[in-house]
Amino acid sequence: LITGCLDGKVRMHNTGRVDRELACDMTHEADTKGIVTALAISNDGITLVAGLFEGTCVFYELDVDEKCIISGVRLKKVRSRRGRNAKGHKITGLEYRGGRKNQDFDAELLVTTVDSRVRLYRANTFEQLGKYKGHLNEGATKKILGTQVMPTQIRATMSSDTSLMACGSEDGRVYIWTRRPPKPRIPWVGRSSVHSKPV
Repeated sequence: LITGCLDGKVRMHNTGRVDRELACDMTHEADTKGIVTALAISNDGITLVAGLFEGTCVFYELDVDEKCIISGVRLKKVRSRRGRNAKGHKITGLEYRGGRKNQDFDAELLVTTVDSRVRLYRANTFEQLGKYKGHLNEGATKKILGTQVMPTQIRATMSSDTSLMACGSEDGRVYIWTRRPPKPRIPWVGRSSVHSKPV
């Protein structure tokens, strides 16, 4: 079990059953030097990606046999090249498709940020393959039915064949994009209702 926390630590836990009780012991931790807001693990369980509040991705290698996190590689910020989004924004979602970062050259990372953008990167080089926009993801605290609601943590996802990207939106819609080239968004609005409590 891997957890990321507001104290900036990524922790590996060993889980199992002891006397019919679920036990969870921390085996190792690594300091990201930032606030962890999202995590993703490669399909083979070897590469871990931590998304940080300031918009940076940090890659780690995991040693499952030794139950430890090997030192990470900090990458540049996930941001636009110019304009108001050039400073980098909180990462709210990560999805890793593929194997080990340095061995699977087709591995990809889908990153969702609070500047209302979804970006697709090649995992080993961090080359941007696509940028998708149109949905609303500002992470703002809002009032719904008179109740203060915490900021949203919206996360985009890819279809199983990676040909489509989909993401929820603060406007109550689901947006779907084709992979290459990014075509105009297709907003999908289903029957919706506002709930003030968990359903």
